[in-house]
Amino acid sequence: MPPRLPASLPAVLLLLCACRSEGSVTLLEPLAPGGGGASDGDGAADDTAADDTAAAELPGDTGEDTGGEDTGGEDTGEAGLPEPDWCLDFEDYSLDDAGYSGTSVVLHDGAIVKLVGEGTEFSALAGEELLELPGYLSLLLRSSDAGEVSSLAIATTPSFTAGAGDLGWWTLSEADSRAVVLYADLLDGNGTILASLDLEAQTGGYVPALLEEHEPIEEYPDITHGEPTPGALVQQLTDLSPFAGQELRLRLYQHTAIEGQGFFTLFDDICAGAALAEVGVERLEWGPPDPSH
Repeated sequence: MPPRLPASLPAVLLLLCACRSEGSVTLLEPLAPGGGGASDGDGAADDTAADDTAAAELPGDTGEDTGGEDTGGEDTGEAGLPEPDWCLDFEDYSLDDAGYSGTSVVLHDGAIVKLVGEGTEFSALAGEELLELPGYLSLLLRSSDAGEVSSLAIATTPSFTAGAGDLGWWTLSEADSRAVVLYADLLDGNGTILASLDLEAQTGGYVPALLEEHEPIEEYPDITHGEPTPGALVQQLTDLSPFAGQELRLRLYQHTAIEGQGFFTLFDDICAGAALAEVGVERLEWGPPDPSH
């Protein structure tokens, strides 16, 4: 399926390409200015981008978050609800709001943070092109191309002021928590961890499929040869009431739990506000700071 460009893009020509690789994931790479990536100091960027990256080199470690606040909040995932107070939707073809520059970055341990497009192929498995995203682009986190368990993808938002409502996001992982490890931290303005949260990897019903040349994944038999099953991003909400009035940043972490299988996780519409979902959606509770994060 050819990529679909959002109607809001300026009338400029963007060259997009998508391909599968021997690792667990490659991605759509928008060829836009500044296509490298710079670390925010927590996951230093490698000096070369991912295999299909547009830029020849990534800038060195900047030692600071490069994100800028985005208050657009066009795609909240729910109709009839008040606009969020603060929202990131990643539709500007930039990783600024994940703590990096450009559209793709390889961290010092090989972990990958990228923007991927709806209807494109960005996994070595089959089926991701069937996923419906809240907008056109979503943030992808995954382990290295080799699928190393020790390879940790990290994304850090710009700062925002906590209200008495929720902080939430929409997410979908290629496999569930048997194969994907997810967790999050809340940081203050100085980068100190205020609270931590272990997250369940949500597939939203999505089940990818092995290609003909793939061997079965012994540790995760759910993925088989055959047809993939489409899925939908799932909303996760956390209560910000204990932090009301504070300047915060959200940091997300992801890595594979199965050596050699770098499953991806998507995040989109990371928003804070008084009413982000219909009544009855569970709010996850932040725990004490986890120094192991």
